[in-house]
Amino acid sequence: MAWSLRGKPKALVFHSDQGCQYLLVAFRHRLSRYGIIQRVSHRGNCWDNAPTERLFRSLKSE
Repeated sequence: MAWSLRGKPKALVFHSDQGCQYLLVAFRHRLSRYGIIQRVSHRGNCWDNAPTERLFRSLKSE
């Protein structure tokens, strides 16, 4: 729906941790097929996930 209202973004980045579900070849191919760039946090660095956790905390409190 957002794409139909605002158009397709020039660059779309999917940020995640190194969970096995995000590193599956099938998942990575699907992101690539839709032109989505995948960025994965460093192993053992909890601070890489802080912005995502903050976003979800904000959504839960609303």
